[in-house]
Amino acid sequence: MDLNPLVIWQQMSPINKIVIVILILLSIWSLYVCVERLIVFSKARKQSLLFARQATEHLKNDRAQAAIDVAMKYPQSHWPASSRPACNRSSSRARRALSPRSRSSRRPPAPSSAPRC
Repeated sequence: MDLNPLVIWQQMSPINKIVIVILILLSIWSLYVCVERLIVFSKARKQSLLFARQATEHLKNDRAQAAIDVAMKYPQSHWPASSRPACNRSSSRARRALSPRSRSSRRPPAPSSAPRC
């Protein structure tokens, strides 16, 4: 019995050859995904460290909006990606509540016709 890869390939049935080709392609794809993830996580780690340094300074000085703006500069960072929706919602609500237009458009509560207890 010869264990030469060429001899083994010649002795395989067509179905076996198809399976081997599929396994090789999947192995190459797996290596590609592994390298790509390493690159992405490396970039995210660098951006997270930069964001943490800058946001810490802003938060120490009670500048929350500046920290939110810093989060927008680092889209691949871990923390801003997970907290950006909450920050955007709360900052837009705060802007609306503090805007002069929203204050002037508030109506006084309508008098209630129901008797008070």
